Amino acid sequence: MPTSTYLPDLKVMTARETENSEVGMFLAIKGGNNGEMHNHNDVGNFMVYYEGKPVIIDTGVGTYTKQTFSPQRYELWFMQSGYHNLPSFDGVDQKDGERFASKNEAYDADTKSFEAEISGAYPENAGVLSFTRRAALTGGVVTVTDAIKLDTEREIDMHLMSAVLPVIEGDKIKLAEGRILIYPADLLTAKIEEFEPTGMNTKSAWDTEKLWRIHLTATAKEIEYTLTVE
Repeated sequence: MPTSTYLPDLKVMTARETENSEVGMFLAIKGGNNGEMHNHNDVGNFMVYYEGKPVIIDTGVGTYTKQTFSPQRYELWFMQSGYHNLPSFDGVDQKDGERFASKNEAYDADTKSFEAEISGAYPENAGVLSFTRRAALTGGVVTVTDAIKLDTEREIDMHLMSAVLPVIEGDKIKLAEGRILIYPADLLTAKIEEFEPTGMNTKSAWDTEKLWRIHLTATAKEIEYTLTVE
């Protein structure tokens, strides 16, 4: 297991703190497009694990039903970008289809980092003029930096998914496995939402009957913030 890997066709990066080991932090992030096989609307989504255990998660897919393979596929909550580690803008999420994609992807093996412009994954009514996301794993610390420009002032609601109840303590949020999320409390307001994951067997996947969604919100036309997991 190398400390850093990039799959250029899929625009997927993985990085781990320690080679050939679960020891320490693990980061994965993807670019790509929303027309991929078995697609979820998740361009720019990332995950964080620690010691091989989930901290910030991709919830996965629910039990397959007729709706999973129907035109109503993206009405299922777990297909939507709002239930991935991504923001919505005035409640508008990413759109399905191959043209909703990242661009200008850049991977650096030395810094274990990936950067992409992901504004193109959102429909026009989201008002996203530019949205650059950079994620890196450095010295056992994960950083995710978003630089966002919108057409007008909008509510930005950045979501983070967890299989363990997060606890807000000032500008820090206690996560699973003893990890801490540090966020700029002067820019973003934190709130925790507990919900029952209808249509998904989370007991077998995550050993819980519930899931949690962290909301980090701001109202702005232009914003840049860094989230740190340590």
